[in-house]
Amino acid sequence: MVNRYEYVVLDMDGTLYSHRKYMKACSYAGKRLLNCAKEEGIPKAAVYDIMEDIGNGKVTGAVCRICRHYRRQRMRFLNRVYDMDPGRFGIGRDVRLVRGIRKLERISKVTIFTNTPDIWAKRVISNLGINEMISPGMTITLEKLNNARYFKPSKRAFDMLFKALHTKPDRIIFLDDSKENVEEARKLGMSAVQICNDKRCNLDGHGLSRTIYEELGALANSDK
Repeated sequence: MVNRYEYVVLDMDGTLYSHRKYMKACSYAGKRLLNCAKEEGIPKAAVYDIMEDIGNGKVTGAVCRICRHYRRQRMRFLNRVYDMDPGRFGIGRDVRLVRGIRKLERISKVTIFTNTPDIWAKRVISNLGINEMISPGMTITLEKLNNARYFKPSKRAFDMLFKALHTKPDRIIFLDDSKENVEEARKLGMSAVQICNDKRCNLDGHGLSRTIYEELGALANSDK
């Protein structure tokens, strides 16, 4: 069987596991951000202002803005914030996900592309039970995106993805729960699908019912 996509690039948080669990993780990461900022002598009010401006769930962006403003080292700060146990939020072994990726990897190279640091990505991938199928070289984290200088949905982040994979956009299908990320991926020439790994959820103002399991199954059965 031949698949026209050389790479299937998967977002991690909110895509490989449910958006509900993702929001729990984000909430806890936000609390860790406040604690880390306090230890660094950064005013709580300033952190709240930045988090409100950045938007709910965008912890990475908030950390990077804080570090720029207060001249802190980004990756050191991010690693402290994301030093969390995924099991705390119910992120555990997903047999359906394991089966879907195992079938798909026979015809395409599967890559994880996340706006989080290695410390969190490795733990999530291990907890989900897919670490044996996703090699470190196929996990694109903030360390590989010029140490958090760029992150999705910026064009530079996607350009660095293409460079890391040594391929062209039209050879990639990209799956993500973020409408913003999906739209930018399409502009750059990738095939992209917005999904939600819940039975049904509402994201970006519209209902989504297409899950990661359905999409991986469709790709694995494709003969195009």
